[in-house]
Amino acid sequence: MGGSFNPAHGGHLHLSLLALRHLALDEVWWLVSPQNPLKPVAGMAPFALRLEQARQVAAGHRRIVVSDLESRLGSYYTADTVKALCRRFPRRRFVWLMGADNLAQLPRWERWNEILRTVAIAVFKEQRPELSTITTLTSRTRPKQPRPAASPPLLELIRRTLEDGKAEDIVTIELAGKTTIADQMVIASGRSSRQVLALAEHLDEVLSPRLRISVEGKTQGDWVLIDASDVIVHLFRPETRAYYNLEKLWGETLPESEAAGQ
Repeated sequence: MGGSFNPAHGGHLHLSLLALRHLALDEVWWLVSPQNPLKPVAGMAPFALRLEQARQVAAGHRRIVVSDLESRLGSYYTADTVKALCRRFPRRRFVWLMGADNLAQLPRWERWNEILRTVAIAVFKEQRPELSTITTLTSRTRPKQPRPAASPPLLELIRRTLEDGKAEDIVTIELAGKTTIADQMVIASGRSSRQVLALAEHLDEVLSPRLRISVEGKTQGDWVLIDASDVIVHLFRPETRAYYNLEKLWGETLPESEAAGQ
């Protein structure tokens, strides 16, 4: 994923996690651009600041790598960046991630047709996380198999496990008609990073014997995401939850105790 990241924010993180799940990627690399040739210099924060902010947003997500590669390469155009990546890592298969707004500008990109010939491109149809879906412009990515219908016992098990761990402000959001990434989203808070990590460990122990899950963000414990197929679980410290406010993004009301912290 290339861009100015001026600044990096929760939307970049959310889309990256979606891409990791739906495109069977090993990692998502955030390539912070020294200067987008299609954007004005005025209003652009210094490169070092944007790079550091991106690293802070991605902290705790081991499969999201923030890179200054374009700066080190002296690369001005995406076509040159893609070419250099494929030359340096000939055994890797790259997928370029971009938003639909950038897709509309693609004919203005330098040697854009060369980019299409070199790598697969995944396009997020909407920039708002609650509406994000992914379209691939080539067939080089492995398609995801259809998921079975949601299993109510799984949702009940997740909520019961969180309640047993003394999680606070547990909210379930129905995703039907909003996205295809899952059927429900569960958001809960832990009073501290230690409790967030304990909740994540407990869920891992309970769910792993039943199905394959993916866990992101256990390094720091501010925000841990657990992908349990039909149910996605977000575990936050209260301050982090209030900052990202996923309830608002997905059309739900933030619990009063969380809203008070904003």
